Amino acid sequence: IAWNKQHNPNAAAAGGRGGGPLPLMYWGKYVAHDNNRDGMGQFLALTKNTTKTFLEWKPTILHDLHEASTYLYASTGTGPYNEQIDPITIDEWWLLAKTEVMEMTKRGVPGVWTYGFYDGWVPNYMFFIAHSHNAIGRFYEVASYGPDLREQGGGGATSREWFRPNPPLASIKWGPRNNTNIQQSALLIALNHVAKNKDTYLENYWIKNKRAVERGKTGPTYGWVIPAGQRRKQDAADAVNELRRQGLEVHRATSAFKAGTVNVEVGDYVIRGDQPYRTLAEMYFAVQNYAPANPNPYDDTGWTFPYMRNIVIKTVTDKGVLAGASTLLTADARAAGGIEGTGPVVIVDHTTDNVLMAFRFKHTAVKMMAAEEDFEAGGRKFRAGSFVIPAADRAVLEPTMKALGIAGVGVAAAPTVAMHDLDVPRIGYVHAWSNTQNEGWVRAALDTYGVPYTYFGDI
Repeated sequence: IAWNKQHNPNAAAAGGRGGGPLPLMYWGKYVAHDNNRDGMGQFLALTKNTTKTFLEWKPTILHDLHEASTYLYASTGTGPYNEQIDPITIDEWWLLAKTEVMEMTKRGVPGVWTYGFYDGWVPNYMFFIAHSHNAIGRFYEVASYGPDLREQGGGGATSREWFRPNPPLASIKWGPRNNTNIQQSALLIALNHVAKNKDTYLENYWIKNKRAVERGKTGPTYGWVIPAGQRRKQDAADAVNELRRQGLEVHRATSAFKAGTVNVEVGDYVIRGDQPYRTLAEMYFAVQNYAPANPNPYDDTGWTFPYMRNIVIKTVTDKGVLAGASTLLTADARAAGGIEGTGPVVIVDHTTDNVLMAFRFKHTAVKMMAAEEDFEAGGRKFRAGSFVIPAADRAVLEPTMKALGIAGVGVAAAPTVAMHDLDVPRIGYVHAWSNTQNEGWVRAALDTYGVPYTYFGDI
C-alpha cells in the first residue's frame, strides 16, 4: 500500500498579515504534517485507516511518499535502528533502496540516493505501522515544486558517494512533472523487484511473524499485565482499547494467579507474548536505550507507552502467564462506573483520569465542589481535587458515570475539608493562520472530551 504526504507543499498565495503566501492549513480536520507523528497515538483518521488497512489486508510493504529533499531519497535511515525491528527488515530496507538507486542510476537519472535523512529509531511515524506488524515500512523524500518550473539547486548534496553514485545537477528546472515522474519510477522499480522476488518477501514476512510468536514462548519476556484496578482505571481501559485497535490480542484474567513476581487479579488485562504482533508491545512498552555516543537523534527518543499514558504495565518474565486462566477480550474495555453507597452527597475521587473533565462538562448545571486537601469520608481516603457533589441527583449523574467508567461514593454528609466551587470556564480559543499545527491538537483534545469553546482567528 502507498500513501502520499507532502512536507512543504506550496499553497496558493493568500492575503496574510505579512503579505506573503500562507502554508497549507490542514490535511484533515485538525493538523497538517503531524499526520506523520501519529503512529502511536492513532488519533487522526488517516492513521486509523492505515492501521485498519494493515489489519485487513496484511500487506508486506508500505510505501510512504513525502516532500521535501534533493530529487529523490529512498529510505534506509542511518541508524541506530529501533531495537525491536527484526533484523530481516533492516536487510530488506537496504535491498529495496539500493535496487531503486541502482536502477534509476542505470537509466541516467541523477540525484537518487539513500543512507541519510533520519536514523530509524522512533516508532511514531506512520510507516512504522508496518514495522510494528512485522511488515516493511518505507518512505521517500522527493523535491517540492511550485505552480511553475523553478530553479532547483543541488541542496549541498552534490558530492559523489557510495550511497549517491549519480549526484544531483548543480541546478535544474524542477516542476510537478519532475516530482511525479521520479517518485513514480522508483515505486514501479520497487514493485517490479518485489513481484519478481515475491517468494523471498513472503517467506521473510512469515518468518518474522513466526519469530515474534516464538519469542513469547522462549522469553525472557512472556507477556505483560495491565492491572484493571490501578488508580487511573479508565485511562488504563482506554489504553487497552487502543492497543486492541492496533492489532494486539488482549485477554482478561478469569481467576487470580501469580506469574513470577507479578500478581494477576481477576479482571486484569493480560497481553500474551506468544502472538505475532508482540513486536508492537515490545516497541511501545520498552525503555529506550539510545546510545549517547550516537549523533543527535532525528526525532524523539522517549516514547514509552505506560509513561506517556501514566498507567501501570507490568512486564512478566515467567512462562506461567501463558497458562493463567484468561479469556480473549472481544469488545472495548471500560472501567466499572456508577455510585456506591446510599448517601445524598456523592464524592468522585481525583484519579486524574481524563474522563473526569468530560464528566464535569456533561453536567455543567450541577453544583460541584473541589476538595483542596486530602480527606476521609465514608471510611475511605480521597485525594485533594476530588469532586464533592451535594444533593446529587443519581438518576442524572449515574448513567454518565457508568458510560465514562467513573466511580463515585455516596456519603451521608459533605466532608469538612476546605473546598471551592468547581467552576465551568468559558473558553475563547484565539489562533493565527500562519501555523495551525499546535492549535489543531488542542482543539482535538477539547473536542474529544466535550469541552465547549469559542473558536476565532486573528483578523
